[in-house]
Amino acid sequence: MKEQQVASQQTDYEVRVSELVKHNEELEVNITERFSELAIITRHAEHLLRSLQHREQQLQQAKNRVHKLKKTASWKLTTPIRALGRALKDAPKTKSLNMKNIEYIATSGLFDEVWYQNSYPEVKESGLCAIEHYIKIGANKGYNPSVLFDTNWYLTNYEDVVQSAINPLLHYILYGKAEQRHCLSDNMR
Repeated sequence: MKEQQVASQQTDYEVRVSELVKHNEELEVNITERFSELAIITRHAEHLLRSLQHREQQLQQAKNRVHKLKKTASWKLTTPIRALGRALKDAPKTKSLNMKNIEYIATSGLFDEVWYQNSYPEVKESGLCAIEHYIKIGANKGYNPSVLFDTNWYLTNYEDVVQSAINPLLHYILYGKAEQRHCLSDNMR
């Protein structure tokens, strides 16, 4: 009987060992597959890293070229032209109207670009040309386009201009001057 019991246990152990060996083989196959996948992923990651490093190198080279370009005299001289180009690009639907408004103001003799930029240092930092800054931002802040026109005084004295929401300097150029309106207080004229 003991022999039978030992034989039965032996068989059970052999079955269990066989199952464990089979399970071990499955795990080894699984590990081999995972290592293969890991190798593929590692190669892909290395490729992406090399590609990223190459792109970063190209970006740095481009930044260096731009930095050198921005130091040139021609770049500095053409700043107002580029700013005007951005102004026109940013508002494609009203491009011709904005350009006309800029032209009216530029040719009026009432806008002093140098004075405006010196009086309001934020203009240079805005990336806008001085006239565009006045149209889009400056007039709303009460900035004067020159010593020849007082934005706040004009708006305070002509309520219809406030209600029309037209740029005060543009209103004066297009209508106010013909209507013999004043653009400065009596003591400034």
